[in-house]
Amino acid sequence: MKILKRILVILLSLIVLIALALFIVVRYYEDDVVAYAFEKSKSAFKTEVAIGKIELSFWETFPNAALHLEKVFVEETFDERDTLIFAESVFLEFSLMDLVRGNYQVHSIDVNDALCRFERNNKGEDNWHFWKTDENDTSQVSIQLEEIKLSNTQVTYEDNKSQFYLDFTAHRASGEGDFHSAQFVIDTEITGRLSELINGEDDFTINKNIELEAKLNADTDKGLYNFEECELNIEKIHLLMRGWVNTSDDSAIDLAIGGDDVDLDELISILPDQQKKSMDGYTPSGEVSIDISVKGKTSGKNVPMVEVHGIMHDGEFEHTESGTSLQNLSFDIRYERGKSGDQIKISQAQANLHEGLITLSGALKNLNQPEFDLKVGATIELDALKSFFALDTLEVFQGNLALNAAINGKLDYVESDSAYNWRSLLTSGSATLQNGLIRLKHSNRVFEGITAEADFDRRNVLIRSLTGTVNGSDFAINGALNNLIPFLSSDAEHLQLDAQLKSKLIDFTNLVETESTTASDNNYLFELPMRIDFDLKCKVDKFVFRKFEATEVRGNAKLNLGVLTIDPVAFKTADGEFSAQIVMNRTSQDLYRLNCLATLNSININKLFTEFENFDQTFIQDKHLRGTANATLQFRTPITTSLDVVTDKVESVIDISIVNGQLIELESLQDIAQYIRDNKWIAPFVNEDKFAERMRNISFSKLENVIEIRDRLITIPMMDIQSSALDITAKGKHTFDNEIDYAIGFNLRDVLVRKEKEWQEADDGLGKRLYLSMKGTTDDPIFAIDRELAKEVRQEDIQAEKANIKALLKEELGLFKKDKSVGQFKEESTPTGSTITLEWEDNNQPVKSDSQPTNPPVKKDEKKKEEVAPPDKPKKKVPKWLEEKE
Repeated sequence: MKILKRILVILLSLIVLIALALFIVVRYYEDDVVAYAFEKSKSAFKTEVAIGKIELSFWETFPNAALHLEKVFVEETFDERDTLIFAESVFLEFSLMDLVRGNYQVHSIDVNDALCRFERNNKGEDNWHFWKTDENDTSQVSIQLEEIKLSNTQVTYEDNKSQFYLDFTAHRASGEGDFHSAQFVIDTEITGRLSELINGEDDFTINKNIELEAKLNADTDKGLYNFEECELNIEKIHLLMRGWVNTSDDSAIDLAIGGDDVDLDELISILPDQQKKSMDGYTPSGEVSIDISVKGKTSGKNVPMVEVHGIMHDGEFEHTESGTSLQNLSFDIRYERGKSGDQIKISQAQANLHEGLITLSGALKNLNQPEFDLKVGATIELDALKSFFALDTLEVFQGNLALNAAINGKLDYVESDSAYNWRSLLTSGSATLQNGLIRLKHSNRVFEGITAEADFDRRNVLIRSLTGTVNGSDFAINGALNNLIPFLSSDAEHLQLDAQLKSKLIDFTNLVETESTTASDNNYLFELPMRIDFDLKCKVDKFVFRKFEATEVRGNAKLNLGVLTIDPVAFKTADGEFSAQIVMNRTSQDLYRLNCLATLNSININKLFTEFENFDQTFIQDKHLRGTANATLQFRTPITTSLDVVTDKVESVIDISIVNGQLIELESLQDIAQYIRDNKWIAPFVNEDKFAERMRNISFSKLENVIEIRDRLITIPMMDIQSSALDITAKGKHTFDNEIDYAIGFNLRDVLVRKEKEWQEADDGLGKRLYLSMKGTTDDPIFAIDRELAKEVRQEDIQAEKANIKALLKEELGLFKKDKSVGQFKEESTPTGSTITLEWEDNNQPVKSDSQPTNPPVKKDEKKKEEVAPPDKPKKKVPKWLEEKE
């Protein structure tokens, strides 16, 4: 026991003595070593090297001594003179005996909290050979590294010639080997984080923790590094690696990497950004067996061939937002990338989508701008498909789809739109749909009960049959549906339909209503779809819009870029026939321009007014009208999305003919009768009750006129209505605000009906009509005698008589031979009674006391009429058949 104590005391004493000796040695040599280091830092380097502090250290690196350098800055060799190395702390280790000998061999370097930026330019020159080389250098320092250690050090390496970039942070790294030899073996261990790796156009933004244990045979003269044993862990991905890397001017690589049970999500996370972009919004899961081969030259613009072979069973691919996933996912896929691009070869892949099955095989080239050569089979439900592919343009998408198709072509990614262009894809195969229910977003139209059979032909879908209903209207379509997949996948694409449409009933009222409207409030939102074009040959048994009803509708409707053309269209309505050409196009956000040229044949005018809801006016309505109309109509107007006509922009010309017509209980005609009843100058000569009765129901055989509508004004030229009750001449203007300016003329024989017996009187053509004006509004008309019109008519009659006299002189005497305006003489029949000229005074225009009767000329065969006048006051001359009072 005493011996043991002595041994311990001796050992402890020796340790203390050794430590004390070492301390003395270090202190003794420190000044010399530090001074020498400062001197070498200024003379031995090509670029600037700055050191904040140098001290000789022993305790941190025991049993070795070391130069401890703080705040070390080393400038790169390129002209830019950027930072090559900056380190908070660097230890250059050597043995204690080197202190005694004064000849220092640095065999270990320990770098802490540093940044290292290594770079090669396009010429292959590097930026890190910052020290001077001199074969005759007999300095006391030599570097014969056997170990390199890094702690919390960021290392970036950029090779512009081979387009390679690496950004790696070493938390802890060490490498042991005979580094001072040209050929050596390195045992290395590295733990850190790989932030980014760029190889050519591939940008791998990885941000993953890395662990590496490797044995490396290095030949620095040849730039050849051979990996004998290497285990690489990237987060949860465990891989084994073997092969070699050549870093000489003729650089190349040949590596084989393999791993079993690799997490699919982790594997996808290290793919380049452009390749990961296509998988945004999806969460993969499952385990993959993977083999990776990287082989080929890396110098210049050479890109090595990368092959990845993956086999998976029982995986899953979930759309993150909706939760819809491909389940039971299995595949055998081979990925290849080289100088000519990349491609995926799918031997067989299949998965369940909800309760359906999807199979896939073929190839997919160039993932940045995918080019497809795929075969797809599916029996799936559309709502699951909508959810999985996030088809946001569809509000509702339901039904059972059976699909067997091939997809070929290129899918371009448009950077400016951040979306894919599907236009170049070509398809073939067939599909069937059962129990379909579809509704586009922001649309009230619900397509339901859809069944379809279709064939895919390049960019087109040939519809063998498509039947269903939309908002209660049935349809049966066959034809071609073009650009369907691009339309469903992009808001910028158009759907094109070229087909034949058959329907038993189209209720247009329900097709234009919004969700919040009903048939009673007439608040519509009519929208021509801007993304749907069609050319439809239509055959509709019945078409209904509010009160309007048409049958046997036949027409051709085209919609192209928002312009609707219906040409021709023909149908039966209101017991007659209608044919038209119609063009409607959008002119602003809230307006359309409507142009129409139409022909109406044998239309029941009463039903026409009923169906068109009396054209939104109350002056003359369906209850007032009977008859059959024929018309030619030219019409153009802006129309709102609520189907309201912009009335101040309406322009129309209507050439109309009505036969076997009736005006029944028309209030304005009854107002005329009341005016005559109240007029003290006319009433004495009129049987008011009989006149009113005649005005109550006026039948006429034919009415013809050309009516113009412009600037909210309806202009009705002069027209004659020869009716069973009386003959009427009328013209006028009627504004959309129900302001009126009418002139109405009656034959005096029809108006002055106080005597019950019939008279065979004749007149001379002057003063034979009574003209009334009706002005004001339809609710408050103002009547008066229209003297101006009477005068105008007389002048027209006089001019006609003059022309007839000229014609007689031309025939009898040969005058006016050269005047081509002179026509033929028309011989008038001899009247059989007296003639009269009456000027009716209005209520507010009393007859002048000095007015004298006018005696018209009397022909030889006429009998004179007695004049009756009181002795004290002159009286107008009237025929006996006008006398009223006894």
